Amino acid sequence: MILLTFMFLGSGFLAGKDEGKKGWQDGTLLDTSVRNIGKGDKSNIWAYKIDSAEYEYTAEAKSKKPFILEVPSPVKFEVKKDQLNLKSKDGKKHKLQVIKKAHMQPSVPPAQP
Repeated sequence: MILLTFMFLGSGFLAGKDEGKKGWQDGTLLDTSVRNIGKGDKSNIWAYKIDSAEYEYTAEAKSKKPFILEVPSPVKFEVKKDQLNLKSKDGKKHKLQVIKKAHMQPSVPPAQP
């Protein structure tokens, strides 16, 4: 009985440990934007909006140049806690900071009159 309880509790603990670790996912880059930092810093804050099947992410990175990506375009990405790794066309991995994560709502057809 004790062994079964430990196995049950242990499996729940391990499932929670891997929560949010889906690995590389397919998504769509919806939008990019830039904010100038100013004060002599030549870097900018680049924001990227990425749509997945489950969430819409907005993530940012400080950089002098944007990643070479077209909008809209398919992308590969992975999320680890508050970090989003994005692969650009040239295969390079870029680290971004997740600033917004919105749950995608399923589209509901309009009500029939």
